Amino acid sequence: RSTLFPYTTLFRSPVTTPAPPVEVDVYDAQRAPVHVGVRGSLSGDPASVRVGSRVEDVTWWAGPWPTVERWWSQPRRRAHVQVIVASGAALLLAVESGRWWLTGVYD
Repeated sequence: RSTLFPYTTLFRSPVTTPAPPVEVDVYDAQRAPVHVGVRGSLSGDPASVRVGSRVEDVTWWAGPWPTVERWWSQPRRRAHVQVIVASGAALLLAVESGRWWLTGVYD
């Protein structure tokens, strides 16, 4: 599935990048965890994101964009997904080894 995203976010970087990244959970509409398959596709459409004890509904999302970093030594496989949650926050999420991380927050 391909999802287009607004041109205004195309060339923007996240304004806030938590260090270290914050672990999150991503669920589909049936409250099942969302996974990224070996071909880079999602197991379901992201419907909610849990950050700490707070759960927010996803109103829009785009991705995933799989990446392989340091392929010449110890490959690091990740995929990135952009989401907008019900509060209006735009988030950059990354999944690596089955775990989701909040890696950036857009203005």
